[in-house]
Amino acid sequence: MVTRVATEPDVLKWARDACGLSIDGASQKLQFTKEYLEKVESGGVDPSVSLFRKMSNVYALPEATLLSATRPTLPSLPTDYRVFEGEAPTISYETILAVRRVRSRQEDIADLAEYSDDIKAPRVRACGMLDDEDRIAERERLQLKFSRTTQRRLTSQKIFLFIRMAIEEMGISIYFENFPLDDARGISLYDNDFPAIICNQNEKFNGARSFTILHEYCHLMLRMAGLSDHNRNNSVERFCNKFAAAFLLPKDDIKAYIVEGVEPDMEALERIANKFGSTISQVALRLEDLDLVRVGYFHEVWSLIGSNIKKNRKGGPKYRYTVLANLGHNLTGIVLKSVSSGIIDKFEASRILQISPHHFGDITNAIKKRRVDFAYE
Repeated sequence: MVTRVATEPDVLKWARDACGLSIDGASQKLQFTKEYLEKVESGGVDPSVSLFRKMSNVYALPEATLLSATRPTLPSLPTDYRVFEGEAPTISYETILAVRRVRSRQEDIADLAEYSDDIKAPRVRACGMLDDEDRIAERERLQLKFSRTTQRRLTSQKIFLFIRMAIEEMGISIYFENFPLDDARGISLYDNDFPAIICNQNEKFNGARSFTILHEYCHLMLRMAGLSDHNRNNSVERFCNKFAAAFLLPKDDIKAYIVEGVEPDMEALERIANKFGSTISQVALRLEDLDLVRVGYFHEVWSLIGSNIKKNRKGGPKYRYTVLANLGHNLTGIVLKSVSSGIIDKFEASRILQISPHHFGDITNAIKKRRVDFAYE
């Protein structure tokens, strides 16, 4: 006999709609037929225990929420800065779940902070839309200890790691999540005292990753967190773009690589991008913004490289570095320190990080090594 769970059909339909799934999409992920799912949502039959648990997992909602008598209230999605001329692009199931996962992690950090004086909310300095982007970029380069000397001696990959590490040292969590690039390049969250940045795992270029982190960091400074696609037609996105470009490509530094009256070709742009840890397209855009090339230069460059996508490399890094790449060292370090200080046990830490406890030692050592490498210890 099949054991069934008494539920409110309208709540189950709400849960599916709230994560952006159609009845067809949900039936595929739940591995139940569309007809059976329609029957459950119409109240014809209560879900089996197996289906109910799958719903909780696929919809990324606690079982207690699915047992509600009426539709619960969830936090709204972040402000969508991709909106242009009144039309908002749709947001995929993968992006909605990425936001939910990160919000849950940030709530875990806030909860742990209640029991430990060592976990402090970051002090994110503010800026405004009327500020000069170059001045704010220079201020933040000093704040993050990202000197000209440091930038010159690092590779593009090391620049990305340095910037991520420096921002996480402030207490801002940076995560990499898998959602469509068409949805967003990055997402910033400032729901509680512990802000977070979510980057798109599908972006493979280190320069583009650095740019996105800095773009979202600017959203946090503006206190205008949300979903971003670097849309130049949106004033907030445009300001964040200019800040990120000014941070990676300081005005006086980049001028030294330009011959007056000569527009750089693709080879020259690539050399500059590699030198500063940026991308060819962002270099072209920065040059146009600084009036060092003619208007329309960026679009010509973009038309040449826009469809060029790097293939994934075969193989991959060791598991501990994959964990740090996805979760960052802020959340991971806080959780593992909370285990060693007895605030939480390994079971709770495993729930938050979604990794087995037997990896904790390797990950702790990897964090320590990275902190030593970047002179934080």
